[in-house]
Amino acid sequence: MLQRCFNPNATGYAYYGGRDPDPVTVCDYYCDFVNWFADWGVPGDGLSMDRINNDRGYEPGNLRWADAAMQVANRRRPKTARKAVKQPEPPPLEDPPF
Repeated sequence: MLQRCFNPNATGYAYYGGRDPDPVTVCDYYCDFVNWFADWGVPGDGLSMDRINNDRGYEPGNLRWADAAMQVANRRRPKTARKAVKQPEPPPLEDPPF
């Protein structure tokens, strides 16, 4: 978690701390492992830490233990899918024949 958010040499940094324009961060409280462990403890079998809202960082209220299926369902959409698609203008209406 800390490496992905703060170490530019870490695998995945580009998708976390290096994400532009809004990097993923770790709140000061959770930068201290003792605090994080006091809140979260040891995960159950098959669970890992998941951010509920992927546009926010690792912070109280935005974390949960999740299994692989939950994490896959909670991924960000690819960048191309996030771009707004401009719809073409409809053709002008013709004058009614009457």
